[in-house]
Amino acid sequence: MVRRLAAAGAVMALLAGCSALEGSGAARQPAPDGSDLSDRRFTSRPAATPTADPRLAEPAGPTAARRALRRALRDLYDARYGEFQTLVRLDDPRGRTIEYEHRGTYDLVALRAAYTSSFRIGGDGMELQVRSTDTDAWFAVTALTGNEQPDRTCWIHPDTDVVREVTGLDLPVAPGVGLPPQVAGLLTAEVTQLNGYGSLVGSTDLYTAAGLLGGGVQRALGIPFDSLARVPAEFYLTGDRITSWSVDYEDLVTAADEAGYLTRRMRRQARSAWPPGQSSHLLTELFRVGEPWTYRSPPRRRTIEMSAVDSFESAMRSCTGLGQSRA
Repeated sequence: MVRRLAAAGAVMALLAGCSALEGSGAARQPAPDGSDLSDRRFTSRPAATPTADPRLAEPAGPTAARRALRRALRDLYDARYGEFQTLVRLDDPRGRTIEYEHRGTYDLVALRAAYTSSFRIGGDGMELQVRSTDTDAWFAVTALTGNEQPDRTCWIHPDTDVVREVTGLDLPVAPGVGLPPQVAGLLTAEVTQLNGYGSLVGSTDLYTAAGLLGGGVQRALGIPFDSLARVPAEFYLTGDRITSWSVDYEDLVTAADEAGYLTRRMRRQARSAWPPGQSSHLLTELFRVGEPWTYRSPPRRRTIEMSAVDSFESAMRSCTGLGQSRA
């Protein structure tokens, strides 16, 4: 059940796929009514600094670590709401800045989320907006150009057959699409050590952790949806609250390789994908924990139904027509 909570980001990224980054031919359209994630602007912020726990003078073993994790997860559930951000900035060999950003809000009790994943190279790129519940999901893909505001098209609602084909999930029978990997990865955590400065050392499941950078990474590493493999992870605490957690891209590749998912070619491509000499640390931060927010499904008049036989390009063409007719 917990594994299904990580599906939303992977489902949407897989449905969009490389064809979205290569361009769908959709013309620029005004923002559809009600499509913005939030009026708030998320900005890059420094990594949260864990604070020392006065109860610990020395690192503690597995029993104390598991106890601390249970307290932290209980706090997360009690708080119910929160926001998250995973931000990665790299410089490619051509001197361009590559930026991956995943940000949004979640409701841990109702299994709902509204979040945005963006990918930029030198200022241009694509943005994927997602609305997800425990039984359904919608997404919108838009172009990003320089410092301009995103060009909105409309929302696409995939048929459950599409989701089943991509992930093996039968959503009406097995719900749980509601949480992105940034939150679901905490629910699959296991820990073995509690450090005195407020850090839990352990692991999370590999499939969910790879989803931090989108479904493309899960596919590139050959990780199946039902994988039981795990990857090292660290969870940072302030008191009993988890404020951030991290994995390393190199550890993702190593774990996938040790699980037998990588061919020789996949291994070579995965190792060379990350620019040399740059940190491969993936940090997810949680903030505004406990602050309520209102979930809104996309407006029906701005939504295109995507059937199992439709390609992503045809759905985007329909979406463009809708935008032109109702702009």
